[in-house]
Amino acid sequence: MTAVLSRWQSAFQQAGSLSDARGADLSLRSQAKHTQEGSQTWGVNGETGALADMKDLGIWEPLAVKLQTYKTAVEVRSEAGGA
Repeated sequence: MTAVLSRWQSAFQQAGSLSDARGADLSLRSQAKHTQEGSQTWGVNGETGALADMKDLGIWEPLAVKLQTYKTAVEVRSEAGGA
């Protein structure tokens, strides 16, 4: 799980979406939160922009959901003869 979070954080930072001062501060606070005991499930709430415990919000593994979305899209395209 830690490796997934680490890759996600790297991709998130490289995307450049946190280039303003508020975003950079949020990124730093998120990284700091992940170093605290029992805080590995914290992230940025996409609706409020604040740090929140994703477990409390019912978000368990967004990466798994995204990967399944891509797999399904490839399958649909393959079945339609587009691959």
